[in-house]
Amino acid sequence: MIDSIRRLSWSDPHLADIDMPKGVMKLTRSLASGLCRSPADPANIFWGVGDRGPNINPKSAAERYGADHLRALAEIDGAKIMPLPATGPALARFRIEGNAILLEAVVNLSDTDGTPFSGLPVPNGPHAEFEPVYDLSGTRLCSDPNGADSEGIAALPDGSFWIAEEYGPSLLHVNRGGQVMVRWVPVGSGDCFKGAGYPVLPAIASARKLNRGFEAIGNRQVQTEGHC
Repeated sequence: MIDSIRRLSWSDPHLADIDMPKGVMKLTRSLASGLCRSPADPANIFWGVGDRGPNINPKSAAERYGADHLRALAEIDGAKIMPLPATGPALARFRIEGNAILLEAVVNLSDTDGTPFSGLPVPNGPHAEFEPVYDLSGTRLCSDPNGADSEGIAALPDGSFWIAEEYGPSLLHVNRGGQVMVRWVPVGSGDCFKGAGYPVLPAIASARKLNRGFEAIGNRQVQTEGHC
């Protein structure tokens, strides 16, 4: 039963201001696509995971910011503009202090060699659909086997995390340093992740439609007594 609800102050971290024909595009970093608490931390600490990074559909970019050169891309199913394509998914550690949420750390997801993940789509598989992405000039961006659109996070007792992401859809096992230790991907899509700097294992997820990948993940711990 909830005893009370308390409003906590928070604002997303600033990323960049980009001059556009109709004004300034102010970009912030979302770090709370998913939130969880870890049993390895004090009660006032919690963790978040950011999504793939700032993105906007071409029609909105044209109408809100005057980027008329992007208007034609609105005819492409699922097309997205990524103003800062190098800004990829990350873990965030938060602390509640009084009535405020403080950001203690941002840890970029990376492969086993320390190469940061991007927010770019993974290479197309035989079944799944993938959003074509473009930069602000309208140039098509390449796919990336280290790409992820992270959405959900669940903490494990050892302090590591499971992260659910939309592109694969896939599940990432991530340590506290942001290193992806293994990625579970749909059966039959392993070739799409060739060159990835982490182990890739097949899971049961199959084809997905646009914007229909994993959005959340939970962690259920079962305690038994006198059974094995």
